[in-house]
Amino acid sequence: MGGWDPWVYDQPFPSDPEYEDLPFVRLMVFEQEGIGWDSARINFVVGNGNATAMCDRHGNLQFLSNGLVVAMADGRIMEGGTGFNEDTDYHPEPVYVGDIPIYPSYTRFSYQFIPDGKNDSVYYMIHSFIKVDNDSLPFNILSPFLQISKIDMSRRQGQGEVVYKNRIIEEDGEWEHPIFLLIQHGNGRDWWVVRWRPDLTAFKALLLESDSVVAHVRSSFPPRDTNTMTDAWYELGLTSLFAYASPDGMTIAKQYRMDSLWLLSFDRCTGKLAIAESIYTEHFYSPYVFSPSGRFLYGFGPRGIAQWDLEAEDIAQSKVVIDSIYMYYYLHELYLVTSEVDPIGNPVALGPDGKIYGINRFTHIVIENPDEKCPDCNACVPWRLEEDPKSCLGGYYYLFTPWAPFYRSGPLAGSPCDTLRAAPAPGQDDFDIRIYPSPTYGPLSIEITAPRLPQGLHLGIVDVLGRILYEQDLPPDMYRQQLDLSDWAAGVYHVVLWFDDQIKATKRFAIIK
Repeated sequence: MGGWDPWVYDQPFPSDPEYEDLPFVRLMVFEQEGIGWDSARINFVVGNGNATAMCDRHGNLQFLSNGLVVAMADGRIMEGGTGFNEDTDYHPEPVYVGDIPIYPSYTRFSYQFIPDGKNDSVYYMIHSFIKVDNDSLPFNILSPFLQISKIDMSRRQGQGEVVYKNRIIEEDGEWEHPIFLLIQHGNGRDWWVVRWRPDLTAFKALLLESDSVVAHVRSSFPPRDTNTMTDAWYELGLTSLFAYASPDGMTIAKQYRMDSLWLLSFDRCTGKLAIAESIYTEHFYSPYVFSPSGRFLYGFGPRGIAQWDLEAEDIAQSKVVIDSIYMYYYLHELYLVTSEVDPIGNPVALGPDGKIYGINRFTHIVIENPDEKCPDCNACVPWRLEEDPKSCLGGYYYLFTPWAPFYRSGPLAGSPCDTLRAAPAPGQDDFDIRIYPSPTYGPLSIEITAPRLPQGLHLGIVDVLGRILYEQDLPPDMYRQQLDLSDWAAGVYHVVLWFDDQIKATKRFAIIK
């Protein structure tokens, strides 16, 4: 059912005395008949809430990772699958069980995976470059750089290979928070990486076209105030951690005070963010998750579980408390979290079956109908179950949900950024475009090479958002054009050559000011 995202579980592997100390993963897989289970022995540490099992669009497991290594679907380390994040401040050496290295995990929530928009066999790990600075509390884990690594599952007879790793794609020391969001671009192919300053005064959206950054968009915000609490720095640390995107990618929830939440509008075409609403939440909640339609927002935190109707006239007043406490099970013993500044649990996720899963260790919360106003949302909270096991999944499985993007947002139908006709696409040998100079300050010369220039040849220039900014039908004798682009904005553009509605050639160029 769906694809890309099973859940992960780990404990010592019991059946083989030779490897009894090695961990294994249990995969919670979404199938047509419901939830199924699979497992594989691994020689890396999953850690609490820190592993990803990546599937293709059909739900077939491709590889596993804990941020420091990438393993094949059978649990063995992939070719080139070690050496991630080597120059960071958090790259612990493996420990050994006999001759077998066991690889620790990377910093939690600091890496995610996305598929390539044009090649179904290619995936990218987007991962923060971690620096530890204990003099800068509460933001002692910083990320001055952003990295990308490429995995090609068509290599090694379908077992996959890491093509390259740790390539720096963004190195602005101002953008220091290691946690980030990944949201599909409005064309349904490319991806936005959304980062924020720890003090939340600015956000930046980077547009990834495959493994290239083709746009940087900055959105600034006023300085935030804190509550009148003694430990104000701790408030800043907690509220800066996570942001949560709706399934359509157009709304982001961001707690900015211990009792208040921003709803940010996100333009998937331009990458701009703006504050759409400020909501008084009464208590601190983290994590949050949207319902499938985006109408309802759910918050999980030390003071319980709540739902808000984002279509209500007064969103704050629409709050429904599903449960006033939040318990979790650890090693089958019950602990009650009561402090508002207690550590935060793992992410809560929207499953491909349309249900919400709040899974943290032995605590398994399921909201069966999240697009209904509670209590009709049918929330199952395990500590309210009358019989054992106290689990909404029917068993004491040690599980957690990974920090991952929503992979099914898709293209925005009819939007300006979805007008690019599958461009840029590879050119063909019998057609070519030459442009000069690039970068240009204004005048741009375009030369077209073809065996002949038939009727129906069409030239266009598009921007990175897919908008056609210039187009012309070319007569048979028009081999060369010169355009004055001096009034165009600085940025990256593509010249596209069509014939019979098929792209024959593309060429990228840049305008600088």
